[in-house]
Amino acid sequence: MLFLVLVAAVAAAQDPAPAIDSLSPGEGALTVKWSAPSGVTGITAYDLRWILTSADETVDANWRVVDDAWTAGPLQYVLTGLVNGSGYDVQVRAVKTSAGAWSATSAATPAEAGSTTATALALPLGVPLAATFGSADDVDWFEFSVTASTRLAVWTTGGVADTAAELTNSGGTTIASSDDAFLHTGELHMFIEAYVSAGSYYVKVRTKQGVGPYRLHSVSGLQEPGDSMAAAEALPLGEARVGRIDPPADVDYFKIDLAAAADVFLRATSPVVKGVGSTGSVNIDGALFDSAGDAVDAGIREQTFGGLGYRTYGFTMRERLAAGTYYLRVSRSSGGHVIGPYRVLAVEDTEQDELAAACSTGAEPTVTDPQYPCQWHLKNTGQAGGTAGAT
Repeated sequence: MLFLVLVAAVAAAQDPAPAIDSLSPGEGALTVKWSAPSGVTGITAYDLRWILTSADETVDANWRVVDDAWTAGPLQYVLTGLVNGSGYDVQVRAVKTSAGAWSATSAATPAEAGSTTATALALPLGVPLAATFGSADDVDWFEFSVTASTRLAVWTTGGVADTAAELTNSGGTTIASSDDAFLHTGELHMFIEAYVSAGSYYVKVRTKQGVGPYRLHSVSGLQEPGDSMAAAEALPLGEARVGRIDPPADVDYFKIDLAAAADVFLRATSPVVKGVGSTGSVNIDGALFDSAGDAVDAGIREQTFGGLGYRTYGFTMRERLAAGTYYLRVSRSSGGHVIGPYRVLAVEDTEQDELAAACSTGAEPTVTDPQYPCQWHLKNTGQAGGTAGAT
């Protein structure tokens, strides 16, 4: 028995630690990306710990630990609340039934996003960066390079409710610009999609409303979604995907898998106001099909977002869907702008889910609308030959 216990303990100790792939500076923040330890299964979470580079790493009490920094999704974590100009050391560890060994240390220094191209903050494509608008006229510049032609996208999320941005090349020429993306949970955040050749580029982000933190996201190497259900691109709930209508007859498909019934909110918008290879905000329609190819909603028609000075085209759908697989088709509206990019998002409408659950159990749903007591309805009493109580 003692031998077996010792063998188990040695085997557990031999699990390799995860490896930090990158530690990217943001404003008062560091974005940590890591790889899972090779051959290790059963990981349920990752912890992270950090310390000032100037502090003594050999004293455990000097480290600050973030338990369960990761439980799902990409292996990354944005560590905030740090001080620009101060160096920090970071480690991560895998957690199974117990915590594993800490990784090797990686070090980096948070930095402010400059107000000019000369002081731009490096933007590693595919790595979300934390930044902050310190004033209403604050402008943040970010810089990145690509070694070959690619299709990419950049967008913002987070605390500041309204952002705008420009993508320029190293010569200062604007390639694309964006104002309001009109996506659920961040309708006034900017979003840019563009084709770029090898070279250096800058993203200029400004606030249009409010000050405070935000996140800058980016992705490169974008591929066109499939043009059939069989080739559909996965669209997980809570995540966004980028498509492009080009040529005009192009049709894109996205696949949505639901493990359980849910109220789903779908929105696609084409928010680019200016861009190379685009005629502006492209007019798009949508259609939703089940796994058998039968239409759930065959005509999600184009709608417009924004005012007279800025107009974005897209569509919105809310639907109660049973568990299963569904396909969203995106195509150009008849008579609309011919080509251009769009972004599509699918999220679970949890508020609607909770309301449906409360009503199905007979419980009184919680109402937060302050004007709820003022609402009224017509009561059918059977007047004019009708059936009393009919709806």
